[in-house]
Amino acid sequence: METKFYLNNYAFSLFKKTGDRSRLLLAALLTLLTFSAAQAQGPVVLIPVTGSNTVSCGNNTTLYDNGGNTGNYANSSDGYTVLQNSGSGVISISGNIEIESNWEFLYIYSGAGVDGTLLRTYSGPQNINYASAPGEVLTIRFTSDTVYDFPGFGLQVTYSGVCEQQTCSGAPVPGNTTTSTAVVCTGVAAVLGLQSASATDGVSYQWQQSATQNGTYTDISGAIGVTYASVISATTWFRANATCSGETTASTPVEVVYTPQGDCYCTPDIY
Repeated sequence: METKFYLNNYAFSLFKKTGDRSRLLLAALLTLLTFSAAQAQGPVVLIPVTGSNTVSCGNNTTLYDNGGNTGNYANSSDGYTVLQNSGSGVISISGNIEIESNWEFLYIYSGAGVDGTLLRTYSGPQNINYASAPGEVLTIRFTSDTVYDFPGFGLQVTYSGVCEQQTCSGAPVPGNTTTSTAVVCTGVAAVLGLQSASATDGVSYQWQQSATQNGTYTDISGAIGVTYASVISATTWFRANATCSGETTASTPVEVVYTPQGDCYCTPDIY
């Protein structure tokens, strides 16, 4: 049985003989090919492996799977990102996805969270071009199975129109600190984010780091965005201080383990 798929305008054929070997070959082939993700525009946000995060209305963003722009996504992923919207704002989503057909899925829902109306379902390598209704909040959810991780996607999220801005009040609640990977090797970046980044104006962020979970946290120079990409040379704990009207709340810290010779990436055997 021949299975044909397309990647970057090239056609590839797999001849399925036994069990899951065609899926194994496809995973290995996509891993070896260069993943030409979209060029990042504005902040970078990763859909978390589990749980959720938020993009504020009007913030043009490059939205990646949890592997970021350099690695494959994790097995057993099921997380989502809420794209806030209001007023006459229109959200446009475009880009290529490289995920496994019938096993991995990208969903677009209307509203915040996954209980709203399911608008689109994508699976397999393809292009995405979608635009919201004016003022419509969207949720982007990604799920993967337990084997054969692929390159994933880098989608451009672009706002047009005018958002009705909301001003923060009271102490922010940033929630847990998230990371694209819990273990990094030399030169590999961990992309950090927040479980509950605020969608309102007036909230500022300052990322901090510490050698231990309960040690002294120091500010990281220039790390003032909702996300932060860090290349480390020793195991480090990270958190972010979120501030509104003089009230500050720290996110729950997360550990990123450094290993010079660690098994950061694995290429499956081909039989």
